[in-house]
Amino acid sequence: MFKSEILVLSAALLMSMALTACGSKSEFHDTIVGADDAGSTTETTAAVRDDTAEDTKLHLVNGEHTYTIIYDKDMSKNAVSACKELNEHLGGNLTVANDEKEASFGEYEILLGATNRPESTEQAEALGMFDYSITIQDEKLVVVGGSEDALINAIACLVRGDDLGADGSIARNYSAYFDGADNRDEYIANPDLFLCKWALKFDVPQWMNDFEEKIAAFADTDGRMMSCSHRGDSVYYPENSIEGIISAMKMGIDIIEIDVHLTSDGVAVLMHDATLTDTTDWKEKAGQNGLPTSDKICDWTFEQIRQLRLVTKSGAQSDYVIPTLKEALQVCNERTTLRLDKADEWDWDTDVYPLVKETGAWRTCIVNEYVSLEKQKEIMDTIKADSGKDALMFYRYPDFKSETWVSLTESLLGQGYQPIGQWVGFDNSGEWYLREYESLLSPIKDDIRMLAFSHALDGGKEDSKTWDYLYGYGVDIVVADDALNLQQYIAENYEATEY
Repeated sequence: MFKSEILVLSAALLMSMALTACGSKSEFHDTIVGADDAGSTTETTAAVRDDTAEDTKLHLVNGEHTYTIIYDKDMSKNAVSACKELNEHLGGNLTVANDEKEASFGEYEILLGATNRPESTEQAEALGMFDYSITIQDEKLVVVGGSEDALINAIACLVRGDDLGADGSIARNYSAYFDGADNRDEYIANPDLFLCKWALKFDVPQWMNDFEEKIAAFADTDGRMMSCSHRGDSVYYPENSIEGIISAMKMGIDIIEIDVHLTSDGVAVLMHDATLTDTTDWKEKAGQNGLPTSDKICDWTFEQIRQLRLVTKSGAQSDYVIPTLKEALQVCNERTTLRLDKADEWDWDTDVYPLVKETGAWRTCIVNEYVSLEKQKEIMDTIKADSGKDALMFYRYPDFKSETWVSLTESLLGQGYQPIGQWVGFDNSGEWYLREYESLLSPIKDDIRMLAFSHALDGGKEDSKTWDYLYGYGVDIVVADDALNLQQYIAENYEATEY
């Protein structure tokens, strides 16, 4: 496998960039963005511009005027870093300063965010949560987002795109507007309207968001390395959040591992533990306003549990609520696949399959390895009968029965299955552990896909060295906590599967 020579514009940005001369959100939505029958948006370039003539260009560097980058003083470090990255894109020689002082640095400014300049504040007031606009006003470049995530994506639009030239020039009539989600329901219905925090860190190859490529890759047992994110994207978002699931999906993850539990009224929700203590603000809200004092999910109704908020790995409270399995299926349907963990907490027939049928996510859930082969066959046959589609399946390869791996593989393939083997004996033992099992992996590594948890290997190292020798030994689907790092590694070292 060789690194792909063609890296195209990130799917997140490709779906979000739209050039228009319209000024307001309503004007943009009415004239440029139309809804198709499925309710998704389509975006159209408003006009073809002639940007070749010098008098149509604004020169932000090496021009007649010296520009200063001004950003909102209340920005987070992450957003300030994005502002500085734009400066690096422009050659790194511009002054970058916040707007704390009312005094102007000069007439020629690049305004980033809701600065105290009127050009910024006027636009910011009209933007929704994931909207952004980029305009030229009186020789100023004005970049505004409805949130810091939106602003970062707007900056990524300039850095990743072709409209801001390598010489720091941009068309004087340039205008870009992204009409993103204004609330949670909107980005669940259409994840393309959700803007990810890592937009400037990874330019996602288009093939990584091709669902048919993923399906083909699962069947290509000598193919590229594949990825599984552990509890979604838990680096940038709370684990098992719908936002983290969308983030992992948009960076091209092949499998998203999530944990399912049931509320007291039978709603399947996502949470790693059976308790609420570690990943929500339960301690602050338990017993208040009629809420239960128990920390067990099964003691809370769905309406009650939605009043809690998820916390990040660092313990910081977020604005995100506990999602449902149905929402995860909606988001991932025909986009990526899910592995449902905590199978002793739910039943496929009563808790999962009705949601699969309701959402039409027939190929989304990889049939779980926790049930018997007979049950797996029953599930896959039912999906085939109801949808005409073939579901994927896991099968567990425990190391304490490693002498049966070859015969087990031959039996499964002989029955027409194409299983994804899960090696559950993986521990913190390091590379020698792989060498010990090499003789057992070698005879089957060309016949099946084998998944293992790289975050549990050798003290939890998630790096290229770990993934290189995993792949060499026959483990070609790796589970990682740092999903973005894994996707960057795959993009740099592997090509898309042909289908």
